Amino acid sequence: MRTGSWSTRSKVLESDGQLRPAKWNLRIEDGYEFVRYKTGAASSIQCEQSEGYGEAVKVVDQPLTGLAVDNSEGVQAICVIGKRYGQPDWPSLNYATVQLRQIDNTAPVQVPKILTFDIGTEWQVGTSVRLNENIKSYFKYGVLDATDCHSQSDYSLFTHEMTLPKTHNVRYCTFATDEAGNPSPIVGADLFIK
Repeated sequence: MRTGSWSTRSKVLESDGQLRPAKWNLRIEDGYEFVRYKTGAASSIQCEQSEGYGEAVKVVDQPLTGLAVDNSEGVQAICVIGKRYGQPDWPSLNYATVQLRQIDNTAPVQVPKILTFDIGTEWQVGTSVRLNENIKSYFKYGVLDATDCHSQSDYSLFTHEMTLPKTHNVRYCTFATDEAGNPSPIVGADLFIK
């Protein structure tokens, strides 16, 4: 069973602040004593063939949780065959479990669209993303001359449209991320009191 998203960058930020290779994050369920596995590009790996499988490793060590994924961009596969406690023989490789992991280091090309509506004494502002490429968007806003869209500080996850009072000119900034966390280019809109 995998924990986390199936799509990731080749290097991920760990809780200690260090960038490390992406991991398979696969936990083998109880009842298995040993596993054998092999990894490779999903387009070419053949799980039913014995070439490439490593030696048997003990499940108690959960060897696949910290196993690094190949850093080549594209879809990677891992083939896993398990031997249960008390089972005399290994199952056929035709029954290997296959898990996929997409390595995506490419930033989205599409940028979020900023939606603004002038409603008299306020602006209604929102961000729209194209879900085929971006899954989350982030925003910040502030006084026009004091807000730098390209400074990464102060961005928040966008969840719904907001209403901004027309007390001063405003700069609204946004960017989106894909499933792997790659950021899109930043876009901004300047809102002027008329």
